[in-house]
Amino acid sequence: MHHFPQAMGLSTCLSLGRVGWSQRMGAPSSEEAARHVKEWEEEQRIVEHATELVRRLEVTWHMIETTLTT
Repeated sequence: MHHFPQAMGLSTCLSLGRVGWSQRMGAPSSEEAARHVKEWEEEQRIVEHATELVRRLEVTWHMIETTLTT
């Protein structure tokens, strides 16, 4: 698990970048994803579980998918 902190950091960076960019575009579902980001920021810690990493990427992918299909 020695690479997990780096993977979590990359996942967090990707997720936050997706939300920030989508909000600036006014993309569909970006406000919903932004609410999740608030929860992530309030945690004030990196949760070292693969399920959390996947959840963050899924939340932000849903936002991208909605934008592409609307």
